[in-house]
Amino acid sequence: MQEDIPFINKNFADLNPLIVGVERCEPDHKFGPSARDYYLIHYVVSGTGVFYSSGGNYFVRPGEIFIIHPQEITTYQADHETPWHYIWIGFNGRLAHRFDSLTAPVLSYSSNTFFDLLECRNRQQMREEFAAAKLFEIVSNLFDNEGVETRYEKLAYDYIQANFMRQIKIEEIADLLKVNRRYLSRLFKTAYGISMQQLLMKSRLDRAALLLQDGVRVSQAASLVGYEDVFHFSKMFKKKFGIAPQFYKATEKLQHY
Repeated sequence: MQEDIPFINKNFADLNPLIVGVERCEPDHKFGPSARDYYLIHYVVSGTGVFYSSGGNYFVRPGEIFIIHPQEITTYQADHETPWHYIWIGFNGRLAHRFDSLTAPVLSYSSNTFFDLLECRNRQQMREEFAAAKLFEIVSNLFDNEGVETRYEKLAYDYIQANFMRQIKIEEIADLLKVNRRYLSRLFKTAYGISMQQLLMKSRLDRAALLLQDGVRVSQAASLVGYEDVFHFSKMFKKKFGIAPQFYKATEKLQHY
Protein backbone atom coordinates (compact mmCIF):
# COMPACT_ATOMS: atom_id res chain seq x y z
CA MET A 1 0.00 0.00 0.00
CA GLN A 2 1.41 3.38 -1.05
CA GLU A 3 0.75 6.76 0.53
CA ASP A 4 1.96 10.02 -1.02
CA ILE A 5 1.90 13.16 1.12
CA PRO A 6 0.98 16.19 -1.04
CA PHE A 7 3.51 19.04 -1.13
CA ILE A 8 3.69 22.54 -2.56
CA ASN A 9 6.98 23.40 -4.28
CA LYS A 10 8.14 26.46 -2.33
CA ASN A 11 11.52 26.58 -4.09
CA PHE A 12 13.66 26.78 -0.96
CA ALA A 13 17.17 27.64 -2.10
CA ASP A 14 19.35 25.16 -0.15
CA LEU A 15 17.22 22.03 0.35
CA ASN A 16 13.77 22.01 -1.21
CA PRO A 17 11.49 19.02 -0.43
CA LEU A 18 9.21 17.99 -3.31
CA ILE A 19 7.63 14.67 -2.32
CA VAL A 20 7.36 12.48 0.76
CA GLY A 21 5.75 9.07 0.86
CA VAL A 22 5.65 5.60 2.40
CA GLU A 23 4.87 2.18 0.96
CA ARG A 24 4.56 -1.43 2.11
CA CYS A 25 5.37 -3.31 -1.07
CA GLU A 26 3.91 -6.56 -2.30
CA PRO A 27 6.33 -9.46 -2.97
CA ASP A 28 8.44 -8.82 -6.10
CA HIS A 29 6.92 -5.33 -6.52
CA LYS A 30 9.06 -3.55 -9.11
CA PHE A 31 9.45 0.15 -9.87
CA GLY A 32 11.23 1.26 -13.02
CA PRO A 33 13.26 1.56 -15.05
CA SER A 34 12.67 5.28 -14.71
CA ALA A 35 14.47 8.60 -14.23
CA ARG A 36 13.61 11.81 -12.38
CA ASP A 37 14.74 15.43 -12.40
CA TYR A 38 15.36 15.55 -8.63
CA TYR A 39 17.19 13.60 -5.91
CA LEU A 40 15.29 10.78 -4.21
CA ILE A 41 16.20 8.88 -1.04
CA HIS A 42 14.44 5.73 0.19
CA TYR A 43 14.86 4.52 3.78
CA VAL A 44 14.11 0.83 4.29
CA VAL A 45 12.07 0.32 7.47
CA SER A 46 11.71 -3.47 7.16
CA GLY A 47 12.10 -6.21 4.59
CA THR A 48 14.62 -6.30 1.79
CA GLY A 49 14.97 -5.66 -1.92
CA VAL A 50 17.43 -5.00 -4.71
CA PHE A 51 18.37 -1.58 -6.10
CA TYR A 52 19.59 -1.58 -9.70
CA SER A 53 21.54 1.52 -10.74
CA SER A 54 24.20 2.50 -13.25
CA GLY A 55 26.82 1.67 -10.63
CA GLY A 56 25.66 -1.91 -10.03
CA ASN A 57 23.09 -3.99 -8.17
CA TYR A 58 22.69 -3.57 -4.41
CA PHE A 59 20.89 -5.73 -1.87
CA VAL A 60 19.31 -3.28 0.61
CA ARG A 61 18.36 -4.20 4.17
CA PRO A 62 16.44 -2.50 7.01
CA GLY A 63 18.21 0.56 8.39
CA GLU A 64 19.77 1.41 5.03
CA ILE A 65 19.01 4.06 2.44
CA PHE A 66 19.44 4.04 -1.32
CA ILE A 67 19.98 7.28 -3.21
CA ILE A 68 18.81 8.15 -6.73
CA HIS A 69 20.34 11.09 -8.60
CA PRO A 70 18.63 13.34 -11.15
CA GLN A 71 18.36 11.81 -14.64
CA GLU A 72 19.74 8.48 -13.35
CA ILE A 73 17.88 5.47 -14.76
CA THR A 74 17.16 3.05 -11.91
CA THR A 75 14.98 0.08 -11.01
CA TYR A 76 14.23 -1.31 -7.59
CA GLN A 77 12.37 -4.47 -6.66
CA ALA A 78 11.03 -5.88 -3.40
CA ASP A 79 12.17 -9.31 -2.26
CA HIS A 80 9.85 -12.22 -2.96
CA GLU A 81 9.83 -13.52 0.62
CA THR A 82 10.47 -10.38 2.70
CA PRO A 83 9.24 -7.41 0.61
CA TRP A 84 10.42 -4.07 1.88
CA HIS A 85 8.56 -1.25 3.57
CA TYR A 86 10.19 2.11 2.91
CA ILE A 87 9.83 5.85 3.37
CA TRP A 88 11.08 8.28 0.73
CA ILE A 89 11.76 11.96 0.18
CA GLY A 90 12.44 13.70 -3.13
CA PHE A 91 14.17 17.07 -3.21
CA ASN A 92 16.40 19.53 -5.03
CA GLY A 93 18.30 22.66 -4.01
CA ARG A 94 21.83 24.02 -3.86
CA LEU A 95 23.02 21.62 -1.14
CA ALA A 96 21.51 18.58 -2.84
CA HIS A 97 24.63 18.31 -4.98
CA ARG A 98 26.52 17.17 -1.89
CA PHE A 99 25.10 13.72 -2.66
CA ASP A 100 27.14 13.59 -5.87
CA SER A 101 30.28 13.16 -3.76
CA LEU A 102 29.14 9.92 -2.11
CA THR A 103 31.07 6.85 -3.23
CA ALA A 104 28.14 4.42 -2.93
CA PRO A 105 24.37 4.78 -3.45
CA VAL A 106 23.52 2.55 -0.45
CA LEU A 107 24.39 3.64 3.09
CA SER A 108 23.47 2.79 6.67
CA TYR A 109 21.26 5.32 8.45
CA SER A 110 20.53 4.99 12.16
CA SER A 111 18.51 8.13 12.99
CA ASN A 112 14.71 8.26 13.32
CA THR A 113 14.50 11.20 10.89
CA PHE A 114 12.56 9.33 8.22
CA PHE A 115 9.93 8.25 10.74
CA ASP A 116 9.67 11.88 11.82
CA LEU A 117 9.05 12.89 8.21
CA LEU A 118 5.71 11.09 8.29
CA GLU A 119 4.53 13.71 10.79
CA CYS A 120 4.03 15.84 7.66
CA ARG A 121 0.73 14.10 7.07
CA ASN A 122 -0.67 15.68 10.26
CA ARG A 123 0.41 19.24 9.45
CA GLN A 124 -1.89 21.56 7.55
CA GLN A 125 0.40 24.58 7.81
CA MET A 126 4.21 24.78 7.39
CA ARG A 127 4.32 21.22 6.06
CA GLU A 128 7.09 22.03 3.57
CA GLU A 129 9.13 23.92 6.19
CA PHE A 130 8.90 20.94 8.55
CA ALA A 131 10.06 18.56 5.81
CA ALA A 132 12.91 20.91 4.89
CA ALA A 133 14.10 20.89 8.51
CA LYS A 134 14.12 17.09 8.53
CA LEU A 135 15.94 17.07 5.21
CA PHE A 136 18.68 19.26 6.70
CA GLU A 137 18.91 16.76 9.55
CA ILE A 138 19.32 13.88 7.09
CA VAL A 139 22.11 15.71 5.25
CA SER A 140 23.81 16.55 8.54
CA ASN A 141 23.70 12.93 9.70
CA LEU A 142 24.99 11.56 6.41
CA PHE A 143 27.86 13.97 5.96
CA ASP A 144 28.93 14.21 9.59
CA ASN A 145 31.25 11.24 8.93
CA GLU A 146 32.28 12.36 5.46
CA GLY A 147 35.65 11.02 4.51
CA VAL A 148 35.23 7.64 6.21
CA GLU A 149 36.85 4.92 4.10
CA THR A 150 34.57 3.14 1.62
CA ARG A 151 33.29 -0.15 3.05
CA TYR A 152 34.44 -2.43 0.27
CA GLU A 153 33.41 -5.52 2.22
CA LYS A 154 29.79 -4.32 2.36
CA LEU A 155 29.76 -3.55 -1.36
CA ALA A 156 31.10 -7.06 -2.01
CA TYR A 157 28.44 -8.58 0.26
CA ASP A 158 25.66 -6.70 -1.52
CA TYR A 159 26.99 -7.64 -4.93
CA ILE A 160 27.05 -11.34 -4.05
CA GLN A 161 23.52 -11.23 -2.61
CA ALA A 162 22.19 -9.56 -5.76
CA ASN A 163 24.13 -11.63 -8.31
CA PHE A 164 24.72 -15.09 -6.82
CA MET A 165 22.60 -16.71 -9.56
CA ARG A 166 25.10 -15.52 -12.19
CA GLN A 167 28.46 -17.11 -13.01
CA ILE A 168 30.35 -14.56 -10.91
CA LYS A 169 33.87 -14.97 -9.62
CA ILE A 170 35.63 -13.40 -6.65
CA GLU A 171 38.21 -11.86 -8.99
CA GLU A 172 35.34 -10.16 -10.84
CA ILE A 173 34.11 -8.52 -7.63
CA ALA A 174 37.57 -7.24 -6.73
CA ASP A 175 38.03 -5.87 -10.26
CA LEU A 176 34.63 -4.19 -10.12
CA LEU A 177 35.49 -2.46 -6.86
CA LYS A 178 39.01 -1.66 -8.12
CA VAL A 179 40.62 -3.14 -5.01
CA ASN A 180 43.21 -5.85 -4.40
CA ARG A 181 41.59 -9.27 -4.07
CA ARG A 182 43.60 -10.33 -1.01
CA TYR A 183 42.86 -7.04 0.73
CA LEU A 184 39.14 -7.38 -0.05
CA SER A 185 39.10 -11.01 1.13
CA ARG A 186 40.71 -10.02 4.43
CA LEU A 187 38.23 -7.17 5.00
CA PHE A 188 35.30 -9.46 4.18
CA LYS A 189 36.39 -12.32 6.45
CA THR A 190 36.96 -9.90 9.34
CA ALA A 191 33.53 -8.27 8.90
CA TYR A 192 31.37 -11.35 8.28
CA GLY A 193 33.33 -14.33 9.63
CA ILE A 194 33.13 -16.23 6.34
CA SER A 195 34.83 -15.91 2.97
CA MET A 196 33.19 -14.42 -0.11
CA GLN A 197 33.19 -17.86 -1.71
CA GLN A 198 31.40 -19.31 1.33
CA LEU A 199 28.76 -16.57 1.18
CA LEU A 200 28.29 -17.21 -2.53
CA MET A 201 27.74 -20.92 -1.91
CA LYS A 202 25.46 -20.31 1.07
CA SER A 203 23.31 -17.83 -0.88
CA ARG A 204 22.95 -20.26 -3.77
CA LEU A 205 22.11 -23.31 -1.67
CA ASP A 206 19.69 -21.48 0.65
CA ARG A 207 17.76 -20.18 -2.35
CA ALA A 208 17.84 -23.63 -3.99
CA ALA A 209 16.29 -25.15 -0.87
CA LEU A 210 13.40 -22.69 -1.10
CA LEU A 211 12.92 -23.45 -4.78
CA LEU A 212 12.80 -27.18 -4.08
CA GLN A 213 10.19 -26.61 -1.38
CA ASP A 214 8.12 -24.80 -4.02
CA GLY A 215 8.23 -27.83 -6.30
CA VAL A 216 10.98 -26.77 -8.70
CA ARG A 217 12.87 -29.67 -10.28
CA VAL A 218 16.44 -30.34 -9.09
CA SER A 219 18.03 -29.53 -12.45
CA GLN A 220 16.03 -26.33 -12.76
CA ALA A 221 16.82 -25.25 -9.19
CA ALA A 222 20.51 -25.82 -9.84
CA SER A 223 20.41 -23.68 -12.96
CA LEU A 224 18.40 -20.89 -11.32
CA VAL A 225 20.95 -20.42 -8.53
CA GLY A 226 24.03 -20.47 -10.74
CA TYR A 227 25.15 -24.11 -10.91
CA GLU A 228 25.90 -25.33 -14.44
CA ASP A 229 26.71 -28.87 -13.26
CA VAL A 230 23.74 -30.52 -11.54
CA PHE A 231 25.94 -33.27 -10.10
CA HIS A 232 28.22 -30.72 -8.44
CA PHE A 233 25.11 -28.92 -7.16
CA SER A 234 23.76 -32.16 -5.66
CA LYS A 235 27.08 -32.84 -3.96
CA MET A 236 27.24 -29.34 -2.42
CA PHE A 237 23.56 -29.45 -1.41
CA LYS A 238 23.95 -32.77 0.39
CA LYS A 239 27.09 -31.53 2.13
CA LYS A 240 25.19 -28.51 3.51
CA PHE A 241 21.78 -30.03 4.32
CA GLY A 242 22.71 -33.68 4.87
CA ILE A 243 20.26 -34.91 2.27
CA ALA A 244 20.22 -35.16 -1.53
CA PRO A 245 18.16 -32.39 -3.20
CA GLN A 246 15.74 -34.83 -4.84
CA PHE A 247 14.63 -35.99 -1.38
CA TYR A 248 14.67 -32.57 0.29
CA LYS A 249 11.14 -31.48 -0.61
CA ALA A 250 9.58 -34.74 0.60
CA THR A 251 11.50 -34.51 3.89
CA GLU A 252 10.33 -30.93 4.42
CA LYS A 253 6.72 -32.00 3.89
CA LEU A 254 7.00 -34.84 6.38
CA GLN A 255 8.20 -32.43 9.06
CA HIS A 256 4.82 -30.69 8.97
CA TYR A 257 2.84 -33.79 10.00
